[in-house]
Amino acid sequence: MKFNRTNMIVLGILMNQPMNGYEIQNSAKFTTNLFWSELKFGHIYPALQSLLVNEYVSIHKKITSDKGKKSIKYKITKKGCSYLDAWIENDECTDITKSETLAKLFFSSKLNVETQIERINRLFQDAEKNLDLLNLQKIPLQNEIEEMKNPDPSLIFQLIVLDFGLNFYAGMKNLTQNSLTLLEKIE
Repeated sequence: MKFNRTNMIVLGILMNQPMNGYEIQNSAKFTTNLFWSELKFGHIYPALQSLLVNEYVSIHKKITSDKGKKSIKYKITKKGCSYLDAWIENDECTDITKSETLAKLFFSSKLNVETQIERINRLFQDAEKNLDLLNLQKIPLQNEIEEMKNPDPSLIFQLIVLDFGLNFYAGMKNLTQNSLTLLEKIE
């Protein structure tokens, strides 16, 4: 069985509740973007159309706002749940790490050091911002788990992913600090 990873992330988000594309994007911003940052707005509607054609999602509700703006909420179907389960159970995983800033740094011997320092400082600031956001999510989740006698496993899995993100961005912050120290040696 072949899986489109973006479609699978959209299905996973729809497991929680029916949503429109905008709501999916907002949900991803605070959840899956930690490990799947390619779920951009331009990917969501093509994914929804593909999922709709294959009957993995259905239209839950069509809404027209007072201003005439139309919105469609989608929900995952039983077929979509089975498809998502098959993906989750599939042992094939391709974990890809990408950083355009690091790629440019790697090939940038012709750029001046000041430009590189600016880029690395932006990475540092992004790491700090993401650490703050993740900590805001982790603390209430961790408190909720600690208060439960028998916590829902999905909450524990979410906590594990948040911890991954916290360690990743702490590592990025450390890398940027070390990089800046190294760049000070260049005249």
